[in-house]
Amino acid sequence: MQNIPIEEAMKLAATPQGQLLLQQLQEQHGTLMQSAIAQAQSGDYDAVKKLLSGLLNTPQGKALLDQLKG
Repeated sequence: MQNIPIEEAMKLAATPQGQLLLQQLQEQHGTLMQSAIAQAQSGDYDAVKKLLSGLLNTPQGKALLDQLKG
């Protein structure tokens, strides 16, 4: 996976496509997403990256990231 700076990822998450990605990840991997959200709220972005890296390397995650990049 290409490393995206956390600031850029947060900007992407605020877009309609980013919201779709988050919704789909939540539906498919709810517990993992809740953990990632809790880590982000506590400021532990390294833990968030580790939690989400596996999800974003799935075919669905890659396809959605490609959509976000345009």
